[in-house]
Amino acid sequence: MLGGVTYEWFGLEKLSPTVGSYFFAEDYIRFLKNIRNYLSMDLRIVSAKESRHSNILFKKGQGSVPVVILGDVEIVFLHYKDPIVAKEKWMRRVERINWNNLAYKFSYMNGCNDSLLDEFESIQCVKKCCFVNRATPQYQDTVVMPFLDKDGQIGDDTFYWNRHFDVVGFFNTPLERIQEYWETQTERNLYK
Repeated sequence: MLGGVTYEWFGLEKLSPTVGSYFFAEDYIRFLKNIRNYLSMDLRIVSAKESRHSNILFKKGQGSVPVVILGDVEIVFLHYKDPIVAKEKWMRRVERINWNNLAYKFSYMNGCNDSLLDEFESIQCVKKCCFVNRATPQYQDTVVMPFLDKDGQIGDDTFYWNRHFDVVGFFNTPLERIQEYWETQTERNLYK
């Protein structure tokens, strides 16, 4: 969700196919680790009831949203009720991806655990930020978010993210200097 909000905040054309959608944490990590392969696959759109996450989707009140299946990855198209529109936007935005300027955002939500956080941290050669539920000094690219749900996961990473994260500095820092950027972010782990 950070992508869509960021594009709108800056008035930019949406270049990411995942705008308006979200992943369960395990699917997202799988997707990122082999992104070009997944983005080359044909979409299969199913109803929320056909998703392997259907119980969670219905519990969240998202039983009417389309779910995209790419191989073994599911993507919840939260803001697209019409599967045809969802597919059109996805295909158009896949073509717009700037492969030389990728940035990944992950959050400790939607079934995230420490093992998946480790996997996200191991992804190299791309700018990354990760919103976490507690201080994680062992990782360079995390920002603690104080908005936790009853399960200790981040409850909402869509709104208020810019109160705790220098998004302008992050996006304007070239990849080769991103470590320097993170070293200047002294307030990113103050919330507990």
